Amino acid sequence: MSSEDHSLQKISSVSRSNSSSSSKHEGRQDSWEIVTDPRGGFGNVLEPQKQEGFMLKRRKWPMKGWHKRYFVLNKGILKYGKCSSDIDKGKQHGCIDVGLAVMAIKKKAKCIDLDAEENIYHLKIKSQELFDEWVAKLRHHRVYRQNEMAMCPNEKPFFFPLYPSPNSPSIAESASIRR
Repeated sequence: MSSEDHSLQKISSVSRSNSSSSSKHEGRQDSWEIVTDPRGGFGNVLEPQKQEGFMLKRRKWPMKGWHKRYFVLNKGILKYGKCSSDIDKGKQHGCIDVGLAVMAIKKKAKCIDLDAEENIYHLKIKSQELFDEWVAKLRHHRVYRQNEMAMCPNEKPFFFPLYPSPNSPSIAESASIRR
């Protein structure tokens, strides 16, 4: 039996089942979808529009739960803080290069997971419309950022340390080192 026949058999057996087990199956269908790279290369990707707004971000410790945070997505970099004025002042809580992160979405729960090297960011959006908008923007910014990294492979990944060490070079020094 081919895999196609096997999958068709599974689908037909589910449709014949009673309503209670069918609803259980529907609940399991809301699984994570990993956002993959576009096929056929990147091409010339236009600079995406800036996206900003509130999302819920999950914390584990010390204040476990979902916390409202303000996010700004610009040129493939996602920054967040407690409010927009904090980000404007440079008081961001974190910064994620979405071009390097693995992105997974759960449509029914309206959740987005961004797996950066050091952390996994769990995000949630209340309205379906805003969720769809953020997912579309994140995809576009991700492709844009990956295209930029492919065009300039010698450039280091974009990273803002939250708390620079006393031995780390200043921003001006690090810019001159890269050139």
